Formats: sequence, C-alpha cells, structure tokens
Amino acid sequence: MVHRVALPLQYDVGLSENIIDAICLNAVHVIDIINLSLVNKQINKFINENNNIWINYCKKLGIWCNGNDETNNIIDIITPLNCLDIKINDPFIAKNTFIKIYSLISPIVKQLLIDNYTNFQNLTIFNTYNTPILQAKLFSNIGNFIIIMNRFNNYDSLIIRFNSIINLFINSIINEIQLQLKFQNYSNVLSLITALDCLNISNERINIDPLDSLLEFFISKYNDDYINLLTDNLSNECFQSENNNHNTSQKHKRGIVKGYSFSFEKVDEIFNNITEMLNNQLIEIDNIFKSSDKNLNRSIDEIPIILKVLENFLSNYLIGGLIDKIIFKSKQIDSYDDGLIIKEKVVGDGQSKEEGIENIDNDNNNNDNNDNDNDLKINLINETSLFFQCVPYLHYKLIKMLENLKYPKTEILLESNETINMNYIKVSCEFINYYYEQYLIEFSIELPRKCHQSLIQLIQSWKSDNQKFQKNIEFEILKLVINDDNENNNKKSNYEIINTFTNLFTFNNKQKEIKDEPENNENKLTKMEAKLKILSAKVESLKNLISLDLTILLLQHIKNSYDLLIGLTEYSITVQLKKQINETCQNIFSEFLNILINQHIKPGFQEALNRLNDYKPIEQEEGLIEPVNKFIELVEVGDLILQMIDVFYKNELINNGIISNGGSKDFLKMNGIEKSIKLFENILDTYVANGLDISINIIINEIKFKIENKLGGLELLPQSQSSNKSFSTIENGNNDTNNDNMVYNLKFNEELRLNTGLMSEWTEIYINVLNNHFKLLQESIEKSIMEVFKQELGERLIIYLIKLILKKFKISVIGGIQFNYDINKLYEFYKINKIKPAIDYLIGFKKINQLYLIDCLIDNKNNKEIKLHCKELGKLIIEIGRDNGIFTPEEVYQFVSRRSDWYKIKKNIDKVVYGFGADDCVIM
Repeated sequence: MVHRVALPLQYDVGLSENIIDAICLNAVHVIDIINLSLVNKQINKFINENNNIWINYCKKLGIWCNGNDETNNIIDIITPLNCLDIKINDPFIAKNTFIKIYSLISPIVKQLLIDNYTNFQNLTIFNTYNTPILQAKLFSNIGNFIIIMNRFNNYDSLIIRFNSIINLFINSIINEIQLQLKFQNYSNVLSLITALDCLNISNERINIDPLDSLLEFFISKYNDDYINLLTDNLSNECFQSENNNHNTSQKHKRGIVKGYSFSFEKVDEIFNNITEMLNNQLIEIDNIFKSSDKNLNRSIDEIPIILKVLENFLSNYLIGGLIDKIIFKSKQIDSYDDGLIIKEKVVGDGQSKEEGIENIDNDNNNNDNNDNDNDLKINLINETSLFFQCVPYLHYKLIKMLENLKYPKTEILLESNETINMNYIKVSCEFINYYYEQYLIEFSIELPRKCHQSLIQLIQSWKSDNQKFQKNIEFEILKLVINDDNENNNKKSNYEIINTFTNLFTFNNKQKEIKDEPENNENKLTKMEAKLKILSAKVESLKNLISLDLTILLLQHIKNSYDLLIGLTEYSITVQLKKQINETCQNIFSEFLNILINQHIKPGFQEALNRLNDYKPIEQEEGLIEPVNKFIELVEVGDLILQMIDVFYKNELINNGIISNGGSKDFLKMNGIEKSIKLFENILDTYVANGLDISINIIINEIKFKIENKLGGLELLPQSQSSNKSFSTIENGNNDTNNDNMVYNLKFNEELRLNTGLMSEWTEIYINVLNNHFKLLQESIEKSIMEVFKQELGERLIIYLIKLILKKFKISVIGGIQFNYDINKLYEFYKINKIKPAIDYLIGFKKINQLYLIDCLIDNKNNKEIKLHCKELGKLIIEIGRDNGIFTPEEVYQFVSRRSDWYKIKKNIDKVVYGFGADDCVIM
C-alpha cells in the first residue's frame, strides 16, 4: 500500500539532484522511490522527470530496446501473461510502462512466494490461468520480474522457493506427458511440451532447463526397451563353439579361432530387432510433433529428442554395452593359449602362400557348405582373429542400420529463410564414428602387426645369439681348465673376443676364430682361475647387455613400415584416412618403444645389476676389475639409444607431420610417445641410481675386504660377549700380537706410524680405494650424479668406520695419537672431495678422540689419582655427549668404552657419568 502525504506548500528540502539520483539507484524497493517523490515538489519533479531511473528498471525486465531496432510495442490490454512482451525505446513512457507492469506482477509474487507459499496451488490466480501453457507463461514472467527484487534481504529465500515451485511444475508436466503417451494422446503431449517450451526465464538464479528435463524423460522412457532387448548373455550368443562339431559340412569352415567362430547370422538377427525397436521409437516421436501445425513458433522440436535418444542408445547400450562385450569376448578368445600374435606367427610359418590360395578357392567353390556366405566375410587377414572379423562387420551393420531407420521429415529454417530437411543419417553416423572410433583405430593399428612381430623376433634372436656368445666364451675358458691345480699356469688367456665385441652380427666370425685357434698348453688354467676369468668376462662385457646396433636395426624396420603405409595410400589419401594412418604410425612407434624398453633395455640393465650384485672383491695379479666404470659404459650406451630415439621421433614423426602437437616440455601436455620417451629416460635414471647404489656396495665391500684381510674379520658375536672376551685378554695380561682388537692398542711412541708420516694401513686402504674409483668415474659420469654418488658413499663408509671402532679397534692413550692422525687424514680427503655431510661426522670423531688421550692410569698411581683423572674424563664424556651435535651421549659412551683400559676405569667413569657405580647397587 502506498502512503500518501501532503506536499509542503512553502518549504522545500534542499537535496541536490546527485543525492536524489544516488538514493533512487540504490533503493531497495520501488515503493521507496515513490514515497521519496512525495516529500516535496522539488524531489517529486526530479523523480518524475528523471527517465533514467525508470529506464534502468525497464532494462532489468528486458522490455527496453536500444536505438531504433524495434518500434514501441504498446499492448492495449496488459495482462500478467503479456506484460513482459512489451518492447519500448521511448524514455518518456518508461515510467508509466514500468508502473503498470509492477502493479500487475508484484501482487502475484507476494501471494505466491511470501503470503501463500505453503499453499500456493490453491491461489485464485491459477483458476484464471488454468492450463499448463498459461501457467508456464505466468511463471516465466514471474521469474524474469523478481530480478528487480535482488536488493531484498530475503531475495535468496525467494529464489529458493521459486526454484522449488518451477521444478514441481516441470515434474508435473513430465508425469502428465508419460500418462498421455500411454494412451497415445499425441496432441495433448505436444501441448504439454509447448508448455515446457514457454518456460523462458533469463534469471541466472533460476536453475531450470525444460529441454534437458524433456530429454531425460525420453531417455528414461526407452531405457527399459534397451535392457529387455540387449540381454547380458547376448554377446556370448554371437560366438559358437566348434570344438564338438563333427558335421562334415563344417570340415572346411574358415574363421574358427581357438575352437570358436563368430556368428554373423546372430549379429544380423540382433540388428534387425534393434532396427525394429528404434523405428517404433522414431515413429512415436514423429507422431507427437506432427500432431499440430509445424509453423508454430516453438523452439523445442523433435530434432534434439531424436538425436539424444540415438546417442544415449549407441553410447550406453549398443556400442558402449553389447558391442563392447562382443569385442571384449573376441579379444579374450584370441588371447587364449599363446595369444593373437604368436598364433598368427605359427599360421604364417606353417602355411605356404600357395596352400592358402588353394584353400580359399576350395572354400569359395564349395556349394555344399552352409556357411559359404560367412566365408565371403572371412579372408586371410581376419581368419585367425575374431577381433578382425567382428570389428569391421559390426561397424558395417551400425552404419547400415542408421541409414535405413525411418526418420521423420523435419525441415530446418536457415538464416536465408530457406528450408532444408534435417540430415539425421549424417549426424547419427557421426555418433558411430565418435563412439566406435576406438575400435576402428585399434583395428588400423593391428594391421601392421607384422612389424610388431618382427620387432619381437629381432630382439629374441639377439638375446639368443648373445646368450650363445656368452656360453661359448665360458666354454672356451673351461676348456683350458687342467686337473692339477698345483701346476704352474700362464695366467694370460685369450680375451680379444670380449674386448673387441662391438656388434651382435659379427658373432659367427668371432666364434670361428675361437674354434680355429690352436690349442696351447701354456694357456691352461686351474678351476679357480677359470671362474675368475668368467667373472671378469661378465663384468668386462656389461656394456654389451644392450645393443646400439640392434636399436638401429629396429628403427630402420619402423622406418620401412612407415614408408609402406604412406606409400600404399599415396593416390587415395583423404583427411580421415590420413588421420588414421598417422595414428597407426604413432602407435607403431609407441609399440616399438614399449618393446624396446621391456624386452631389451630393462632386461639388459637388470642383468647388469645382477652381475654387479654377484661381484665379489678379490685379489688379482692382473689388476683390479673396474665394475663401476663398466656399468657407466653401459649407461652411456643407454644414453646414445635414447638420443637416437629422440632424433628419429623429431625427424620422422614431427617433421613429416605425423604428429602435430609434439615438442611440449610440460608432462601434462605431452603426447603418448613423448611420455614413453620420458618414461625411457626415467627408467635409465632409475637404473643408474640402482646401479650406483650397488656400485657403492661394491666399493664398500672392496674396502671391507682389504681392511679385514689386514685386521681380521669383524666379530660375529654379540657386543656383550665380544667385550667380555677383550676384557679377559687385557685382565690376564695377554700380549697376543694378533691384530684382532689391537689396532690402536700401542704401548710405545716408537710404534706410531705417523713418526714416518704414514697413516694406519686401514686408513691407507680406505683412502686409496676411494681415490682410485673417484678418478675412474670423474670423466665418465655427470658432475651432479658424481656429487650425489660421493655423498652417499661417504656417509655409508662412515657407518662402516663406526663399526670398525666399536668392533675392531682397542685404543690406548698412545694409539689415540695415531687414531687422531688417521681421522685428520680422512677429514682432509673428505674435504678435498667435498663430501660435505660426512665431514660433520669426522669433526665429531676428532672430538671423540679427546676421550682416548687422557691417561687415567698414569704409571698405576694410587687409586685417588686414578679417580681424579677419571673424573676429568667423565666430565669430558658428558660435555662431548652434550655439545658435539652428531653423536648422542649413549653413542659417546660406546666410543669411550673402546679404550684399552676401559674395564679398569669403567667403575669410576660410571660414577661420574651416571652418579653411581657398581658398588652402589645392592641386592634387596
């Protein structure tokens, strides 16, 4: 209700026009603007004459037209149904037009969404507008009108309520459509569809799509027909078992694969039933829309319904259901036993060309064969594969079915006002190409499977020859073994064949050289020496586990396949065929990468890792084997192969236009081949990491082997038993000169090796082995990898050093001086080689060494003196345990327990460190 007030006669409120304009633009309700206009004459005049205020409201309602595009469309009798059909561009009538529309719709909105929302079905307005079409138009105007109420506090609530009402209205129409279709009242159905078509709401907050709801209805309506027709077992019925078929008429039946044949008759029957079902559905849809005048201005017609129904059936039930199952079943049967490719190979090898041609002629001329029609569908390409039989035939049946359906004659109005008939066949066949494309592409990929077969054969042949080559080497070495192991032997044997082996295909000549070599008794070996030679040969030939020559041969084979595919279509190329051939070429190369990686690269590197794992450090008169360096040579071969593949990919696929989206460095944007190349690179990196990890173990084992040859093996007894044994030896005054537990148990300064500038023997071994390997690897490995290698090796050797100290060394006060010298030498070596994390441990050892330099038993003075020095040592233990930053107090205590006098001072040390000693413990 508008509250009228009397305008002041003499007093005006002095508000500027900008303020009034701002108030009007930000007013929550139109009533607020009207009430404001009643304040005084000045404001009343401004609001009535400011057309922009009312033009903005007209624009929100969608009735304002800019320029002269449309003339003013003033309706004589304005109703809630046609009020928003008005189109104006005259600013002087904007206010009155808006006020008229507002006075019509606003009361309805209030009744529907505010006052009577819980009982809106009983509003009197629906008695006036009592048909679905009229109500749809009313709801459309309400939905477009409430946009002007977007500043209301309860606007969100109004939107939610209106959405609920509209969805209820649409569901009611859909239910009524279903009921009317049951009784074939097609004119009523069309009227209901027209009502849905009238729901044209431009409010973005109103979440409805009448067409989508209608499409979902038809999809749901026909789904039961699809389920009843395309039963779960139907795919199995398309294949017949021929194992127990002894009918003489079937003797020459072709196309049997692993005891099964593809039933073309069953497929024909299925498609006949599908065609009948789809025709019934199309006739029903056509009857709906031909039941009234085609010239009605209706945006919803049969086109989207027919296309959506066909797409749903093809994607979810026929291609995405039955055909998927049929093709899966064909692949499953093909893969029985040896699989599709192996079986193809056997057939190809076992049947001559002439024999195959003769069988074809006999089959085609056999009039008594009941399956003669089926034999016409079988040829040399598909007779050994059910997949090859069913994929093209199913595609043929799909296309023929869609071409022969009874589509309605639907006219489409073009922009030029000309009409053409809707080409349902073209669009529906595009559905086939889209949803069936994966099988067509897969079929085209399988055509060059001879290439795949050849790749497998080449690699297997290389593996076989390589194994024979290795066994021949071992055999020739074992031939030199003599029975008398004490006989003096010349350790020089013939290894030229290993050192000169660079090409797989020169094997036969090399083998001949071995056989032709005259037997020389001077080359005889003992069994142990022969095993050593075999071990050396395996390590020396690491880089031959993958072949650069073989990769070149495989790539040439791929290149020949590309030339063949492209050459056969040189004069008959089309856009679609070119795309298909390009896809085939891409997949051939992708398959090549897969075969190369899984059949050659991975087994080669895995064998290399196995040989590295089997390698044991041994003393040799002929010098050290260099397993780590040999592994790096293998890695270099792998890098060369990767580079060759990358060059081939760029030259043959990208530069020739086979791939148009190549060269991306972003993994997410890479094509499949680039991801495979990246995978190859990652696999190489992984094997390099694993190989270096094993190499670290080899170097550590070499150091351990040499050190423990000098010092004796590390004790296998538990620490407690080991310690008791040492204590017993020291207590009894045993002066055993055995190195076990005596490395730094020096009695006199004259025994110090540092007097002559020498490190302990174990330290020399430690540094010399590391230094030799670092020099060997420095030029053959990337700097970044070398740094990681050094860090890991350095840290793991620190662990071994800790074991030596805790298990092997007994350190006297004088021995501590030599120990300090050795630790400093290690520290210098680590620092020069920038083995940074491990340096901190060596700094910690330098602090730990202080614990060995305090003499607590100075010339066996009185117990008071001993306790005094032990107290100083105990305080130092606590201080180092707290402040060294590397070792825990418990670990510091373990290190100090390696003093040679430990069991004489332990009680006094424990008193300082723990606050009590053994004497303080009382058994209760």
